Amino acid sequence: MRRNYVTLCLVGFALVLAACENTAQPVAQQTSDTVVATLDDLPNCTEKRAGEIEKVESKKAFYICDDGKWEPLQVTREEKEDEKEEEEDNLESSSSAKGSREHREDYIPESSSSQQRPVASSQSVNPPQSSAASEETDPYPVVSASAISTIDCSYAMYCPQDCRHTSNTTRCGKVYTGVDDGSGTQGYLWSYTDTDINGTSFFYWPEGLDSYGSFETPSRDKLGYLKGTAHFGRGFDYPFARMGFWVKGEDKSANITSWNGMCLVYSATQDFYLIIRFAGDDEATASDLIQAKIPKRTSKSLANVSWDDFVQEGWGTAVDRSDVFANAARIEISFKGDAGTSNEFSIYAIGKYGNCNR
Repeated sequence: MRRNYVTLCLVGFALVLAACENTAQPVAQQTSDTVVATLDDLPNCTEKRAGEIEKVESKKAFYICDDGKWEPLQVTREEKEDEKEEEEDNLESSSSAKGSREHREDYIPESSSSQQRPVASSQSVNPPQSSAASEETDPYPVVSASAISTIDCSYAMYCPQDCRHTSNTTRCGKVYTGVDDGSGTQGYLWSYTDTDINGTSFFYWPEGLDSYGSFETPSRDKLGYLKGTAHFGRGFDYPFARMGFWVKGEDKSANITSWNGMCLVYSATQDFYLIIRFAGDDEATASDLIQAKIPKRTSKSLANVSWDDFVQEGWGTAVDRSDVFANAARIEISFKGDAGTSNEFSIYAIGKYGNCNR
């Protein structure tokens, strides 16, 4: 039975309005702090209220006024709000400043599917480059991405268009890597952001969530691809939002060297990153993770990313890339940006190198 995992999204009103509004008005003038009991108590979603956020107690969720109607941002859990408030109180009374990068073994990203969630720490985000590295120097090789109109993803590991309007659903809803430990945790997509380490970034899924809290299913069924927006907020120095999947199963590793790399069919309004994670990589690399930079593309595009495209930035501890690919635990798609910005993206296919359109 699928477990009901709910994607976490604790959103500060000012952040969401800053990300969604295109006006130059002060954020404080746009903010609504109203809490209503039920959906029926929501005010009319007028043009003047566009972008306002209301919390509905009966749903334990935030709703945004968008295009004349109230849309759920995410389903939230009241206990997570209480935990965050308690954590903020503790941080204020400690010597650690808000947004610091203390090690957090209890940082557990929320899942969106029927698999166990990875345990991450605040050290899994990129700290500033050292003085030896110039901010103008980009260590990532240029990944080629070419626009395509149609795709044949018969060999792709994930291709939601093949699941739409078809009775053959045996390969739907997860990334089929070809290695599965049988635990029921392999391949299902989950997401997490910086909210548990004082950040306010969040994912917005325009097609909503299903009854299990999955963001993948509604988007796949309605659109034939995965569509979302990563909004980057204040509170943490390096805002981020990530989604990913276990390669073999929760906390299990697999040798993916033979893949020769990965492929993506996607669009995105900003650059983003593919990260290959292995057990203990935060400590082993000093958080300088093995990743490849995927260029922004406003139209549907195909990118084949070889293992040579995956590098470290150079400010952490160097590791042998071949060891990383031989012991891959999970693969993450990482979005990051300055507070107040966002990255709107669509994912059409994920696969091994050269297998997204053949």
